[in-house]
Amino acid sequence: MAGWEAALRLTGMGWYVVVAVIGGTVGGRALDNWLDTSPGLTVAGLLLGILVAGFGIKRMISPILANSRVSRKQGEKDKDL
Repeated sequence: MAGWEAALRLTGMGWYVVVAVIGGTVGGRALDNWLDTSPGLTVAGLLLGILVAGFGIKRMISPILANSRVSRKQGEKDKDL
């Protein structure tokens, strides 16, 4: 993987985390203001945003790790020959 490609991929992951966490927090805050339940839904929104970010990052990283495992196994096979 080229250096720029890796940097862009990591930047995209960072933005995904930021948007998920801030989106959950802002959404929870809006519901708190609407339902007058402060700070319960803000905290719930924050936790939901963190959970969504974690699952999203796992899904983004899984193919990268799978490719590196395949590459490593291929390298071991080439080494044995």
